[in-house]
Amino acid sequence: MAAFPDRELLIDIKNGEPAEGERLAEYLTTLPAERLRTISVYGGDAPVDALAARLPQIRVTSRKIMENCLVDYLAGGWTGRVPDACQNTELHLPQRYGRWLWGWPNLFVDRMREAGTRVILVAGDGPWSEGFDEPDDLRAVPEHWSGWIWTNRTDVVAPLISGVRRTGVPALPTHPAVPQR
Repeated sequence: MAAFPDRELLIDIKNGEPAEGERLAEYLTTLPAERLRTISVYGGDAPVDALAARLPQIRVTSRKIMENCLVDYLAGGWTGRVPDACQNTELHLPQRYGRWLWGWPNLFVDRMREAGTRVILVAGDGPWSEGFDEPDDLRAVPEHWSGWIWTNRTDVVAPLISGVRRTGVPALPTHPAVPQR
């Protein structure tokens, strides 16, 4: 927190115990409200639930939260309404699931953004932290993507991103600009 006081942070609770969420909540309650608006937390269901119960204003996510949001959205997204389960959260969405979501890609992202929810596109079929880590990986990102992308290789991917839009969300290059083999 001290090293990056003016940056948004995503905190991963590695331990699955509720006490970890409670300890983090205890610490976060010492921070000013402005700072809390720049923090998101993800992890196991139990610690995230414990943290969210104490600090409902923090954007959080867990597998359960994402499943509840996406199932509710699949059922009623055609109406344009964003379900309560999708309010003020964060979705780490494997790109292969996107095509099933109403308004995919950018109308979906816009709806979630209006609901205070951040959509982070995750690559591949592997673990939740599999990122768009190589230039070729960016081909799987929908054209004109307006959400966030997950990468474990900022040094590789950042130079390929064409700049920051007014919303603060990096604008990806159109597909032809992605380096070809």
